[in-house]
Amino acid sequence: KSFIVYNIPKPSAYDFISSNSTVLLADSSLIRQPGKIVFHIRHNWWNRYVSDITQIEKEKRTFYQSEMLYIRNKFIQFGSRKIAVIDSLPNIKTPVKDKLFVDLILLSDNPNIKIADLKKWFTFNKIIIDSSNKEWRNEKWKKECENLKIDFYSVIDSGAYIENEH
Repeated sequence: KSFIVYNIPKPSAYDFISSNSTVLLADSSLIRQPGKIVFHIRHNWWNRYVSDITQIEKEKRTFYQSEMLYIRNKFIQFGSRKIAVIDSLPNIKTPVKDKLFVDLILLSDNPNIKIADLKKWFTFNKIIIDSSNKEWRNEKWKKECENLKIDFYSVIDSGAYIENEH
């Protein structure tokens, strides 16, 4: 199994690969441009012998379920990994009695959010800043993570985020 956050300027694109199947969760602007998918993603599928491809527009991700993947609004479970996609301010009342645990937080689409607030609402292992965010916000979040000693990964700075589970 592999989870990939692609480094494609402007849109978000997340790939959930298991065996020869994948679910690509991406902005509709990317999915509607097959040439961009060929250029940025399809070669990776060919290298991994992926033949069964499902594409989901991120804006329509209210619910999806398969053997390998569960998506419900902003929350994703891929195998044992729990992921929260933060692309807008969460509708969470503070203070929170019980924080929600996720393995990864994906910051996407420039939400006006502080990392310290995420710590109030979630318990998590790592933050991933995807390539749909503006450069200045990427820099701001990186500094906040460093100051708070939070593990993070910036796709804009370091390229695609790839996590393999064997």
